[in-house]
Amino acid sequence: MSNKMQTLSDLIKDTKLDENGYVYYEAETGKVKQVGTNTDSVYNKIAIEHELIEDILSGKEQMEDYIVFYNIVKKDWIFKKKTDKSQKDVQYTEYFEMPYRQVTTETTEITEDILIVQNVKEQIWKLKIGYDAMNEIGEYSRRNLIFNVTEPYDPNILYDKLEFDVENLTRNGYATLPFHYPFEISGDDISIFTNKMFNTYMYEKVV
Repeated sequence: MSNKMQTLSDLIKDTKLDENGYVYYEAETGKVKQVGTNTDSVYNKIAIEHELIEDILSGKEQMEDYIVFYNIVKKDWIFKKKTDKSQKDVQYTEYFEMPYRQVTTETTEITEDILIVQNVKEQIWKLKIGYDAMNEIGEYSRRNLIFNVTEPYDPNILYDKLEFDVENLTRNGYATLPFHYPFEISGDDISIFTNKMFNTYMYEKVV
């Protein structure tokens, strides 16, 4: 075999086909800006199976219908189609009172989709999210999650509104808010009502 043929043969052996597709996204928002092959870009990128972007490349679907977010549970970036629930959709979901438990030590192993902790000892509210809900939360377009703190068992007498930032939640696996009112610090009896976006919820008070 000639030197030229040998060089070509070696090049072919060393060349590996890149079977991945690439998604380029805006780090601050998770918006998808470009899909295709591996190339230089000002945007962050993740490698995924090429078949996951075929419908976008063919024009059947739009990049705007997808989002990239960091799953703190899986410790990986996720590319997923959005379920962009409008305010009207949220308004007409089931509004219900979260079940309650009182503990002396904050729960670390989360079995619910959503866990709100009123830590009287540390004087903070903390929102935690379970494994299944974490897989879904990125679909909701970085919308905040809102919970109403009310008179016990009465959603019509509002004490406060807790509004947690979804971006912080997906980045850290939890989000916190400080106490502001005497009823929080003293641990008075309250209820928490919310629109039911996930399957299971729990309100936990640490005293």
